[in-house]
Amino acid sequence: MKNEVNLWNAFRKGDRQAFERLYRLHYTAIYHYGYRFTTDTETIRDTVQTLFVDLWRRREHLGDTNQVRPYLYQGMRRLLVKQLNAQREVHTQNMLAVTIQSSHEDDLIASEKTSLQMLKIQDAIQSLSHKQQEVVYLRFYENMDNQSIAERMDIHINTVYNLAYLAMTNLRRLLKKPTDQFFLLMLFFL
Repeated sequence: MKNEVNLWNAFRKGDRQAFERLYRLHYTAIYHYGYRFTTDTETIRDTVQTLFVDLWRRREHLGDTNQVRPYLYQGMRRLLVKQLNAQREVHTQNMLAVTIQSSHEDDLIASEKTSLQMLKIQDAIQSLSHKQQEVVYLRFYENMDNQSIAERMDIHINTVYNLAYLAMTNLRRLLKKPTDQFFLLMLFFL
């Protein structure tokens, strides 16, 4: 651990070899950590590269740390969540573009309603804390049970229950219309 801190401090001072050693030492763990959020290997790989490029560019402004890997995990989580949100936004915009090109008016109206409901749900989910978002993602998109979520997030299982409860309570509050709540349930359980 002390060796990592020494590498970190040397890297912050511009030592390229220390940076390369940090990269080799932590790449695999950070790469696997990305699977907590997505199974898209290309996105994970690109995000790890972006993380290390950003670290090198901002090295002179980085602070001291006694725990390098958790610091890198936090940076990876931040970048990956940002990247996934951007991908969802592009996907949503593409869905809207396809909807507008529809030739049937009824299909257009139904698709727009669905897209608007999806946007409402995405906005509601994005308003949750990052930990609540992660629990929702792992539970409903990765189909993980609460025990697996607790292990993956390195938190107690009761914390998973509390985060899930708070997330669902907040989503119900934000999605006041019964049709929005029904659509949320259908999205999560189909």
